[in-house]
Amino acid sequence: MNTNWHKFLEQRFSNLNSALENPIGNVSTLPPVGILEVTGKDAATFLQGQATCDVLKIGSDDSCLGAFCNVQGRVISIFRIWRQEEGFQLLLANDLLPVTLKRLQMYVLRADVQLQAKPDLCLFGIDSPQPPSFLNLPGRPNQISRGGGLSSILLPFSSYRFLAIGDLEAAKNCWLRLADGEHYCQQPATYWQLQDIRSGLPQISTETTEQFLPQMLNLDLLGGISFEKGCYTGQEVIARTHYRGTVKRRLYRARLETTETVRPGDSLVQEADKVGQVVTAAPVTKNTWECLAVVLCDRVQKTLTCLNNPNGPPLQWLELAYTS
Repeated sequence: MNTNWHKFLEQRFSNLNSALENPIGNVSTLPPVGILEVTGKDAATFLQGQATCDVLKIGSDDSCLGAFCNVQGRVISIFRIWRQEEGFQLLLANDLLPVTLKRLQMYVLRADVQLQAKPDLCLFGIDSPQPPSFLNLPGRPNQISRGGGLSSILLPFSSYRFLAIGDLEAAKNCWLRLADGEHYCQQPATYWQLQDIRSGLPQISTETTEQFLPQMLNLDLLGGISFEKGCYTGQEVIARTHYRGTVKRRLYRARLETTETVRPGDSLVQEADKVGQVVTAAPVTKNTWECLAVVLCDRVQKTLTCLNNPNGPPLQWLELAYTS
């Protein structure tokens, strides 16, 4: 993250006592994320051979989800990708950016491709029943619009929830206008993470990397896998799973009451059997959490599912924003 942007956010939150959801709108920090930039004349074909999504079909005003996988088809990292003038930018979990960068560099070989992290960019989220009129915002899910030093992406399964990416001055000016001028509530990163969970959008971390096939994370339902494009790393396993219809685990949403911190990688158990694993979690209140978890499809809602052990807090299954 841009260090000056980080200092700005620390100052903005230093005097806040609470962060209640605001019916007017919310402006939010993001969980730790980073930008990977891929440039060069071979950038598109290079990414096409590494990503689960169809990079060649991404238009100039489009974004989409995708994943990088190992040769066994297990997801290393999930990203959101969009085109830039000289290539592509990918938004992914910050703790997986170094390992993703290192893995991709192994496949560059003689291709005209440059890979670099972009720590100078500033990122935040906007969530509002009505979009602010002073911003040039996209009108359809996954669309990206640009203007005034900011790029904005309308996220799916929400009326007006936007990712904003830009330079320091543009980001600061937008935040100040929303928080001070429009009276938007300033929200911490856990708020944005909760909205992602409620939209059914997964994220992989160091605790869960290389553990799941992309279908287990519902990326096929989210437009993050192409089954028509050519080969890419892990494609054989992913395609075989798809065409044989053998996805035995899927991503589900749940709520649980606990004063303990719910973490990625935590186990879900039914009696003595482990049936799933937490992928991402966020607090709703001090005693309530929501999470996305990969669970055996034939065991969901069959019997009581608990966190970490048979006597742990029980899960209440909730609907996803899309059909699983």
